[in-house]
Amino acid sequence: MSLLDPETALGELRQRFRVAFHRRNWNQQALADKASLSRTVVNSVVSDTGNAPVPSRRTVTYLADALDLEVGPLLALRETAAGLPHASNTPSALGPAVDTSPSPPAETANTVHGVVSGTLIQGRNVTIVSRRGTETTPAVDDAAPVGRVTPEDLEVHHAVLPGPDAGGSPFLTPYLIRPHDAVIRDRLAPALEGNASMLVMVTGDSSTGKTRALYEALTDLAPGRALLRPQTPKDLLHLLTSGRVDEGAVLWLNEAQRVFYGPHAPEAATALHHLLTRQSGIVAMGTLWTTPHWEELTRTGIPADPCSHVRALLTGSVTARIIVPDRLTPDEQTEWRKLALTHTDRRMREAHQAGTADRGRVVQHLSGGPELLKAYNDSATSSGHPFTRLEHALITAAVDARRLGHRAPLPAALLAQAAIPELDPRERPTAPGWAQSTLSALCTGQRTDGTHTGIRRALTALHTHVSDVGAEVLYEPAEYLDQHLHRQRMEQVGSPALWQALLEHSTDPDTLHTLGAAAERRGLLQHAVRLYHRAVLYHHRTAPHDLVRLLSADTDPLQHGTCWAATYASPNSPDYLLRVLRETGQEQAVAEPASYTTAEADPSDPYSAARLLRVLREAGQEQAVAELANRAVAEANLIQPGNIGYLLRVLREVGEEKAVAELASRAAVEADPTDAYRTAGLLRALREMDQEQAVAELAGRAATEADPTDPFSAARLLEMLYLVGEEEAVAELASRAAVEADPTDAYRTAGLLRALREMDQEQAVTELANRAVTEADLTHPDSIGYLLRVLREVGEEQAVTELANRAVTEADLTHPDSIADLLRVLHRSGEEQVVTELANRTVVEAAPTHPGRSSEILRGATEENSATHLLKTLREVGQEQAAARWEHRALNAGALRSMPSSLLPYGRDLDGTPARAWTWDELGQ
Repeated sequence: MSLLDPETALGELRQRFRVAFHRRNWNQQALADKASLSRTVVNSVVSDTGNAPVPSRRTVTYLADALDLEVGPLLALRETAAGLPHASNTPSALGPAVDTSPSPPAETANTVHGVVSGTLIQGRNVTIVSRRGTETTPAVDDAAPVGRVTPEDLEVHHAVLPGPDAGGSPFLTPYLIRPHDAVIRDRLAPALEGNASMLVMVTGDSSTGKTRALYEALTDLAPGRALLRPQTPKDLLHLLTSGRVDEGAVLWLNEAQRVFYGPHAPEAATALHHLLTRQSGIVAMGTLWTTPHWEELTRTGIPADPCSHVRALLTGSVTARIIVPDRLTPDEQTEWRKLALTHTDRRMREAHQAGTADRGRVVQHLSGGPELLKAYNDSATSSGHPFTRLEHALITAAVDARRLGHRAPLPAALLAQAAIPELDPRERPTAPGWAQSTLSALCTGQRTDGTHTGIRRALTALHTHVSDVGAEVLYEPAEYLDQHLHRQRMEQVGSPALWQALLEHSTDPDTLHTLGAAAERRGLLQHAVRLYHRAVLYHHRTAPHDLVRLLSADTDPLQHGTCWAATYASPNSPDYLLRVLRETGQEQAVAEPASYTTAEADPSDPYSAARLLRVLREAGQEQAVAELANRAVAEANLIQPGNIGYLLRVLREVGEEKAVAELASRAAVEADPTDAYRTAGLLRALREMDQEQAVAELAGRAATEADPTDPFSAARLLEMLYLVGEEEAVAELASRAAVEADPTDAYRTAGLLRALREMDQEQAVTELANRAVTEADLTHPDSIGYLLRVLREVGEEQAVTELANRAVTEADLTHPDSIADLLRVLHRSGEEQVVTELANRTVVEAAPTHPGRSSEILRGATEENSATHLLKTLREVGQEQAAARWEHRALNAGALRSMPSSLLPYGRDLDGTPARAWTWDELGQ
């Protein structure tokens, strides 16, 4: 490739696209639609015009995807045509330790019994066998009526007896209707009747009945509907852009993290959001674990906001989130037992007996999840019962890879490379085909000698994932193990073998970037640099910025790493890197990316367009500023109100007043006002821009359409409506919030009470206070104190007394930020002995990665902040010994927001000790 001159490379690139385009007999508009590009851009690539510009990386990637072409060689041609270096002809500064080319596909062969794939693991030839069947991902276009789909097809857990089973039992047990089932049906029914479309997202822990609840509702309400089951973001995007999801269709998104993480996830989420907003009669339904998936996908305050489009979908008015409890209430346990006796179902009786002793966790025992977890833990100290050392090491490698950020199914080579070094040399396998037999045993539940690895001879520790005939067999841990070991092993940093295997066998750019961030949070800066470097090579959008940010004058004294990363600056978000380059004096590196960024930037994202406008203005690119401002006003996606306000402010900063007025007019009628918090921000921005008519129009819509469920968001919107003088809107929203706001979060409810009192909404204050007394969750010490103080401020003395009586027995010590505030209160009161006792308990009981709550959430914090908050507080109250213990736990869990100064600038090694000095140029030598 490096032998081609730029003109020849451009000609070859366009010729390859033209050939693929003409073979499909499409017109240019059809290709543009499939690639999510404009027809003008498509024409410049596939037409016979001789003076067309070099297409952008984004254009090449999207066209390759639409035409089913391999993107790597096309990107290499594009970079040669642009006069840029690329992975195939640029020497890596990391040396031979990093393989910069995509991993070659495994050799595959079809056999009578299954798919065989061969790969090389540390010099050994390993053959992995997977039985074909339901393990193969269904094709995205294979739609079937709901009534013909089995519960196994939809991944409902099989109910199996814990002991010997004579067989003959149906796949599922009788079903106990619970409160969340009624809510699911209430949300689905209107959309199924042709009214507003709806995404019903059921969240909760693993094996609590989420999928079963959706299956029961779906088969009851829509047995004749066509069911579509996308498995990846690309599958979902294909269905949406091809027009196959129309009125009457049902989208099944079980384990929805499969479609909401990774490449194409933002586009797929946006397309689904648009469809559900604009067309009636469409139903989508899915499941997510609350921790970590729902919390990660809906969390704000993350740099670069990678989940903004998914979050807009999940938290918007088109989505109904329904939580499935992880325990049965005492009354539900009684009903469960009656149902078991009525139907003489021994499986239900056994689950009831085990669950009653497990604090109401009955449903989990129906599928055997707790037994599988116990088997894994027992095998750590007793080899072969039921897992051997090698089996245990493979399972550990799978769950740790997931925990550190490798969300996609895992290749066999990665698991084997990570597992082998963890075994004693005398226990390491030497027989040919050891990986085949071991992984097969973990996936099928039976070893070659006839002994079993499966729990109840049905539940296995690993599952195979085969995307298509002849594809490489990949592996996933059982979801119950995945979730519970994520919590149990949160403070395990990960073995050297695992980190190296993740580096060598990961090729997905989002996975590499996520792994790099995980390494960085744990202080493993060398691992982070290597992973970010590899993510850059695979064209991750923000990896160049993250790599440059991580390097310093100590680790990159000659700025070789900085200059190398500059050549990979993404045209869709160049501001991240360009700003850093300018601040570090790399002006020459700034010039080339800035010159092409305006034409290639995507103005549909208001946030990215605004950041780029600022950078271009700072660089003196006035013409580029004007061009991008005009495009942003016309093309920006205005569904998300939060980003619109930011774009409005930046447009004024750069002097584009006409664009401000035009964008304000569009925003007043196009922004989705259901998000109360972000609508408040947009109202503030419109007021700052003196757009009074737009303010009035949006305020009127917000009063009736905003979702007041979240007390914090409702309070912010009320305050903004009051500030802009919309008193009628204040009264209307206040009356709605008093009865609709969710009072379970004591801290947020207290904030709403304060806001209502300040606006003289006394009736709303009393209504909400009465609800809070009986419904508020008082497990968080800081929330208890704050709500009590506010109730007294607003004159609700009876509520104070009742709430205090409840709080005596309901406080919990697991949430770091809650304990931090309580420690401060006790310290100010002079209760030093209690402070010491509480601090010592906290560093043992608190969970480092528990998401921030209360005051931390109000400050826009992420999960890291709760751990940092507690660490700071322990030092403030003089508990240095406890602080040191907490810092060690939190750093291992990747939960601290910033690196301890004692470990800078080189980070630490996997054993926790400070790393030796290293530089960019030395890595890999």
